Amino acid sequence: DFLNAFAARVREKPEWSNRLYAANLPVKVHPDAVAPIFRSMVELSDHAPLLEAFIDAPFPKMFVYGEQNSELSYIERLTRSGAEVAEIPSSAHFPMYSNPQELWSRLGQFIDRCDQDNMDARQ
Repeated sequence: DFLNAFAARVREKPEWSNRLYAANLPVKVHPDAVAPIFRSMVELSDHAPLLEAFIDAPFPKMFVYGEQNSELSYIERLTRSGAEVAEIPSSAHFPMYSNPQELWSRLGQFIDRCDQDNMDARQ
């Protein structure tokens, strides 16, 4: 089925934490949910201006990526747009598995800054 085939492909890639992510998929994800979600992700990625929508969103934004994905072509554009960009060390596509402590720390810091900015704006 689609979920098992996807997990097998992920498991074989050499990036950090792929095997852990793949091992967790069958117990954390309903098989019927995966194919439609992936189809819509591909459709939106290929045919919708997702990057522009993210950049133009009228609220604070943070883009998180793993160290092994530091060559993503759009990171510089995100940085120039004013979005906060957070590289998570010792991780690749799944930083929530390979470096969860750093991921949650960075997310918490971002949320704290947003909360502080909101309080400052109200004063």
